[in-house]
Amino acid sequence: MTIDILPPGAGAGFATIPSGHSEREGFCLYAVLDSATGHLIGFGYGFTGRPRQAWRDGLAAAMGAVASEQWLAGHFEFAEFGVLPMWRRRGAGRQLHDCLLDHVPHRRAVLTVREGNQPARRFYERRGWQALYHDFFAPSGRGPYIVMGWESTGARGA
Repeated sequence: MTIDILPPGAGAGFATIPSGHSEREGFCLYAVLDSATGHLIGFGYGFTGRPRQAWRDGLAAAMGAVASEQWLAGHFEFAEFGVLPMWRRRGAGRQLHDCLLDHVPHRRAVLTVREGNQPARRFYERRGWQALYHDFFAPSGRGPYIVMGWESTGARGA
């Protein structure tokens, strides 16, 4: 399995990337490919979170001023992450996750995971993420989500 770094703007070809994300500051997209076939196994992307972005502003309103100042000031928004089910629990997700966060200049990152998605939550917790806020509903009305935060320590979890 190989991990490829795609340049800013390359995300425009991925149908799951909401319009405009690939044009945001700090956009970073990694894809994991099966080295034998070249088929896509998974991908993850994010960008620098800034005020006046709907998701970030929704988080700030829900989390309050103190948590927002700590977590949402120039953070990396870990926007999308996924690995095909047949490739899960084989190291692809761990490798993809760590590679993505190793190559962003941000000290902190934030993501949301659906309440009740215990496999995803456990995965992120093993990678050093912590729950910051529960029962978050996105500006679109979707949810509830758990807001999770990651802070660079220079070392990864197991």
